[in-house]
Amino acid sequence: MKHKRWATVRVLIWQHIWAIGTGVMILLSVFLSLMIWFNSNQSIAKSTVNDTTGVISTPKSQKNIYAIEQLLWNNAMGQHEAILDFRPTTRQILKRLSSWSVDKVKSRSVSRQELMQLAKQKNTAVLGFGDGIAGEIVSKVVGTQFDLPANGYVFNVVVPLSANPHKVYFLDDKHLKVYEFTITHIDKTLKNVSLSQTKNRVPVKVAYFSQHLMLKYTQSLQMATYSYLLASTKVDTFVTALFADSQATPRGYQEQANVIYNDGDSKQLTINTKKNTLQFDNYHTNLPISSYSDRLRSGYTMLKQLQQLPDNLYYFESHHDGRDLVFRLYSNGLPIFNQNGYGTVVIKTKSAKHVTLEFSQYILQVPLPVDDDEITEVVPTDTVLATLAQAGYHHTDIADMRIGYTWETDSQNENIVVLKPEWYVELSKNETWHPVSALTKEVQ
Repeated sequence: MKHKRWATVRVLIWQHIWAIGTGVMILLSVFLSLMIWFNSNQSIAKSTVNDTTGVISTPKSQKNIYAIEQLLWNNAMGQHEAILDFRPTTRQILKRLSSWSVDKVKSRSVSRQELMQLAKQKNTAVLGFGDGIAGEIVSKVVGTQFDLPANGYVFNVVVPLSANPHKVYFLDDKHLKVYEFTITHIDKTLKNVSLSQTKNRVPVKVAYFSQHLMLKYTQSLQMATYSYLLASTKVDTFVTALFADSQATPRGYQEQANVIYNDGDSKQLTINTKKNTLQFDNYHTNLPISSYSDRLRSGYTMLKQLQQLPDNLYYFESHHDGRDLVFRLYSNGLPIFNQNGYGTVVIKTKSAKHVTLEFSQYILQVPLPVDDDEITEVVPTDTVLATLAQAGYHHTDIADMRIGYTWETDSQNENIVVLKPEWYVELSKNETWHPVSALTKEVQ
């Protein structure tokens, strides 16, 4: 009997121990969960942003870097509309376009009026690049059967939307030149692309402005503000990538606000530790950079080497026959601007062998939920031009203008970037971009 009572007691003791242990484990689990949640919030609040080493090197093809940036629909009634959410529809059009067979190219010079007539043809879609792109690169985007001159400029592609298309036109806005292809065969298994059901269409006027076609918005746009989690890349990652083929191990040293790495031969990386921006100089590049198409191809190669190919990075513009190439981060089809150069990669050809890359450690990694109450009214194009004229900036002073997003740090959280939509203009005198609000403070 004594042994039975003792056995019963032992069972009760173990049951209590088990219950207590289970309770402790539950409490520990809750505690750890709270700690993880707390630390994740704390990590966002700290000034050190998330490291993305190994994340930003997402492969992206050359044709997706030099991608279509604008879509105009000229309907059968002769009305013109810009499609704001253009990428899905653009992919459909390019799929159909790439399946066509065409005759050899016919090129000709045209007047400004003729160029405008082609761009405004009824029942067509006009695919616009961010800036002029070399014909060799354009052929890779739209289809290699469109054998364009390697170094010819193309700004826009006029694609017929009829069931029996006849011609495709590639427009060089700047030099007033047209590359014409007659369609000889179409793949009838592919459905014709209809734009009448496409959402996010807004009316526009097609104009010729500062040596290129411009879509002028005729009504205000209601645009949302977006937020992203900020991410960064370790300097060591850039050093490893950029000095990979150097004979000597790069050495770093401090010089005022800069940290400088060089290999004692032909490469140098300068890091501005206050802004977290970087400049890489290669004084003896082996990449071909003698022609416009060379510089565009080599620009993509350098982006790969730099491991700066996030999915939302696109070609934005070029200057001096491609000697200055600018790539920007985009959100919802619009470029992002920042006064410190964050989200931008600039590649400059200084001489036959010397190239520089300017970039930053920061990218936008994770989109955060949209606040439906944060809506900005973006005024029509002509309203912007009138306001600029009052501030002393006339048509001849403006090289280009775009709606874009301003990159701002969240006032309560340094690791969150807020993107606010507004108009930007590029001034002709120095080829720099400015928010219209900054240029027109005195007249607003």
